[in-house]
Amino acid sequence: MSEFIDPKSLNNYSFKSIGTCWNIYLDNNNPKLTTNIKNICTLFENRFSRFISASELYKPKNKSGYFKSSHEFVRILRIYQKLYTISDKRFTPLIAIRLEDLGYDENYSFISKERLREIPDFLENIKIISKNVIFINKPISFDFGGIGKGYLIEKLFKYLKTKCNTFIIDASGDIKYFDIKKRLVKIGLMSYKHDKIIGYSKLKSGLSLHGSSNHIRRWLTHSHIVNPLTNKSDSDIEVWVLGKNSILCDFICKLPFLDFDKGEINSKFPDYEVLIVD
Repeated sequence: MSEFIDPKSLNNYSFKSIGTCWNIYLDNNNPKLTTNIKNICTLFENRFSRFISASELYKPKNKSGYFKSSHEFVRILRIYQKLYTISDKRFTPLIAIRLEDLGYDENYSFISKERLREIPDFLENIKIISKNVIFINKPISFDFGGIGKGYLIEKLFKYLKTKCNTFIIDASGDIKYFDIKKRLVKIGLMSYKHDKIIGYSKLKSGLSLHGSSNHIRRWLTHSHIVNPLTNKSDSDIEVWVLGKNSILCDFICKLPFLDFDKGEINSKFPDYEVLIVD
């Protein structure tokens, strides 16, 4: 019989970052550790939020040409480049322009414009020159929210594995867990549509469990997950994905909203478990 760990037996550190409530459960109560966790998240938000004018995402909004960027910026762009191709150009960091036009802008106006601007083609408009240089052939708005949380979870996971024997990263329901003893942790699948827990996952050490969270950012008929081809947000479904990598879990959660059916998703990612609830 498998042994389970009780999260209540760990120290819980809570804070807000990247528009998300974080709960980090640790077997280490060193104050310096929690300070470092918060600093990692704050630095990431300051560098990659489209709502912060000093961020790296702001630089290309008003000019084109060559840009010197951080290695991490280019690393994230390379990930998006691959996912853009995998998703038949439906998953793109250039969705920012559509989110802005639909009202999810830096002023949170939530007022849609009558005329929506065309979303630039990622591969045609962005060239990665080196580890810290990119070329953009016209001003572009970026949004890294599609995989930003998953990327940050992986970043924290890598750091915490050097400091703790057991920990749980919970970013508003997107979870990654590690336990050196390989015990399981029981996670409830909370349906906000049905207002109840609809099932449980016995999460193994090293795995991630992500949900679509499309109930969080909703306005008019939209959510923050927008199909760039149809401008629609199917907010009537909920999605959970279980797998090894939080970035991919984050990405796969979006695919049903981009008109990929479960069969297509399973064929592309056979090692990831997907639950879609209508």
